[in-house]
Amino acid sequence: MATVIAYLYASGINLRQCRGNVSHELLFSDSDELFYKVGEKKYLFIFQYGMVAFFGHSESEILATFKSLETAAKNRYETPFFDTISMSLNSSDDKVAFNHVSLKDADEEAIRLVMLNASQSVALERYAEVTEEMLGSTQQHTQYLEKRKARYRWKQAETIYR
Repeated sequence: MATVIAYLYASGINLRQCRGNVSHELLFSDSDELFYKVGEKKYLFIFQYGMVAFFGHSESEILATFKSLETAAKNRYETPFFDTISMSLNSSDDKVAFNHVSLKDADEEAIRLVMLNASQSVALERYAEVTEEMLGSTQQHTQYLEKRKARYRWKQAETIYR
């Protein structure tokens, strides 16, 4: 059994700079993401929007990777948001359950897709949290404006009837 761990590490990561900092075998890249093979059944997925996903890494390897990404990261989070998904490789059939995926044929592309989904899940959780904060702030501001408008109308009425 292996584990995918996805972290929202920073608000953004400079991928060009990452290419210079990460010395592993690059399997896939585009303008938004870098996918590396780190070793036998170990993968690293870096996204421009600040996500970093690991497959088969130890905690010390994850910390070392974060250290190497420090200069490429923009606005790092003190406590990164994260999620884990356990994976069973070479199982009898493909199954997806809550926080667990079983793959019959565990090739690099299948692992990459699980890592991508885990990363998007963490990002969506963070954006949902930000949206809730913004809605609360908007509601407070709306209530303030409504009270102020009511006072303004009352003053107008007093002026007219005097």
